[in-house]
Amino acid sequence: MPKKRTWTALKHTKAIDLWQTELSTLLIAERLGVTYASLQLHAHRNRNDLPRRTKAKVKKNNNKTTRQRYKRYADLKEINKAVKLWEQQAYIKDIYKTLNMSEKTFAKMREYAPARFVERDKQRRIKKDDYIITEGKFAKVGEGYRLKHMTGYLHMSGKTITRQKAYSWRGTYIQALNMIDDCKFSVVIIKE
Repeated sequence: MPKKRTWTALKHTKAIDLWQTELSTLLIAERLGVTYASLQLHAHRNRNDLPRRTKAKVKKNNNKTTRQRYKRYADLKEINKAVKLWEQQAYIKDIYKTLNMSEKTFAKMREYAPARFVERDKQRRIKKDDYIITEGKFAKVGEGYRLKHMTGYLHMSGKTITRQKAYSWRGTYIQALNMIDDCKFSVVIIKE
């Protein structure tokens, strides 16, 4: 049976009575024998008699429990392992590779617990097998040595070792011995 779309005064008063109840607009439309859209349009045109129906807002519980993410740099066991290696004067690269972590994670760990990673003595961290230890950086005046080649002196500029007539390399005796081992020229040690 097709629904009637005409709105009579009787239907209008019946709609006002049903509108006051908590029935949904779909159920009201079925009881009046009209379509849902027709009831909505009628309510819109007669706003004074059929005021806008607002649903009571249901408050949602937004207090979600936040899961604490595991942060390796804040784990006390990992910090203790790193501090133990730090106090043994291990290189930073060796520490984070031994603990199987990234360099960034180790840097965050040092920022997270700065009191645990105390300043270290830089002289004790030199690996003796990586570097040839020399007795001093500069030879004292009058106590230095030069390396002489038959065409001139050995000169070091930047990372290259060359032979020069005007300029010459100068260092301690141990440094001179190390230079002889490293260079490809046949040179003789000459005292200043």
